[in-house]
Amino acid sequence: MYSSIQTKMENLNKEKKIIFSIIFLYILSLFISKFGISLFGGILAIYSIYYFFKNNKSKDFILPFFIFIFGLTMQFFSLGGARSFRVFSYKNYFLLILPLIPILLKDIKKIYIVNTIAFSLFIGILKSFYNFYKDYNLQYSSSIRVDSFFDIMRWGIILVMGLLIILPYLNKKRIFLWIVFFLGIISLALNNSRGPILSLILGIIIFIILKKKIKLGIGILVVLISAFFILKSTNVLNQFSDRMESINNTKSGGNAARIFMWKKGMSFMTDSLKENKKIFFFGTGINNRKKIFEKYLIENTDYKELNDDVKVAVSFDDSHNAYINMFVQTGFIFTIIYYIMLSYYTIIVFINYFKYKHNYTLSSLLPLIAFYFCGIFYGYSFTYETFTFFFILGMGLIKNDLSDERG
Repeated sequence: MYSSIQTKMENLNKEKKIIFSIIFLYILSLFISKFGISLFGGILAIYSIYYFFKNNKSKDFILPFFIFIFGLTMQFFSLGGARSFRVFSYKNYFLLILPLIPILLKDIKKIYIVNTIAFSLFIGILKSFYNFYKDYNLQYSSSIRVDSFFDIMRWGIILVMGLLIILPYLNKKRIFLWIVFFLGIISLALNNSRGPILSLILGIIIFIILKKKIKLGIGILVVLISAFFILKSTNVLNQFSDRMESINNTKSGGNAARIFMWKKGMSFMTDSLKENKKIFFFGTGINNRKKIFEKYLIENTDYKELNDDVKVAVSFDDSHNAYINMFVQTGFIFTIIYYIMLSYYTIIVFINYFKYKHNYTLSSLLPLIAFYFCGIFYGYSFTYETFTFFFILGMGLIKNDLSDERG
């Protein structure tokens, strides 16, 4: 009998070691490897289903599992049909991973997780510097857009989320985190994505307000001033300033195109309520929007009257807004239920932070706010950075009072 119990314990320990190794490999992949996200994320999704049935169908799993199955069903009835059903299945299994994350991370010392994220982010930042050298010969201009292991817009969003995870853990003892944060600011300036830059500023302001840490605020200011002088010495600052000032230009170029896409994305859906209710309620289907929306725009007189510099920046398969993208691709029913779920989990993270006030939950809360803010400017529904977002959301759902992690 004792031997049988010992064997079971050894098997359990083996299972734990394997799954903890996979979760850390998954964390490493979130900032540097699409393949790693797909591979280790897929393993975690399968393990999550196994865990659900093994533990008497734990209620924490029911909501995200329901959303996943409901989304599959809605996609089957969309214009994309079976094809969009298949695409949804492999682009949204982060929903299956979500309830597993707080369970796996609960008993791990949180600074280990933050350091793992910082190390992964550091590699991604170095890759962006290499790309700056390779693609631009270290010559900055307001038009350059430096990427990393992910493309330009994805890298900007992922980078900001990583920096805001690190932010609550910055102190005089954690030199490596300061180095990563400093280099990340420079990488973000090279990325030149205005939405992520604004979201980082917003995150830092919220952090200082919540933590009331004047000394740390001064430290962050020193980092920004240091980055300022480095950028100034290479003539980056003037070009960067021009890039930021372009936010106010809504009459031409990318900004005008973005506003046009927002308006036409919404009008497309309101018109579909009259002309094709299937699109309104179930959407065009994931990866099935381009031809449908292109036909709608080309037949639209407003599109024909656009200036050439605006017209060339208009995208037929992306509204440059995550919320409108979701609405168009998945329809009214799923969009409402999906964002109700996100609101519910985000409120839990808020409650966890204000209840326990520990850095770890703040490391989740700040990137969530940044991600929601960036969604106004970028259509990142069902992409790799969404896996990073849902991992960070899972971090904030840990329920126990981590007294050793208090600020």
